[in-house]
Amino acid sequence: MVVIERNEAKTKIKKLEHEILSCNDILSNTRGYVKELEASLTEIGIIYKTIRNEGKMLKLRVEELEKEVTRQNGVISDKDEEKREAIRQLCYSVEYHRSEYRQLVQAINKVASPSSPWSRCYSFLRLH
Repeated sequence: MVVIERNEAKTKIKKLEHEILSCNDILSNTRGYVKELEASLTEIGIIYKTIRNEGKMLKLRVEELEKEVTRQNGVISDKDEEKREAIRQLCYSVEYHRSEYRQLVQAINKVASPSSPWSRCYSFLRLH
């Protein structure tokens, strides 16, 4: 009976040793997996910080470009106003010269009589 109990005890011990080895393998594999996850987490953290920094830099660049666009819109608006003013001045100048031309034509028409030999030269100046 003692021998049977001893054999049963040895069998239980071997079974428990086998379970312990199996648990140790599982624990070892789990530790390896945890280390891989920690390495991945560290890598993801680095990537996240890099992307966040790039995002901040891009945001600053966008703000700079928006300011530049606003400045250039102001310059364009100023140039547009300068062009409008130049066109107004040109229109005024054209109107002034047109008026002076008409006065000159009227003066020549008064001076040049139809019987004058020069009347043919001035006939193109007659106002219609």
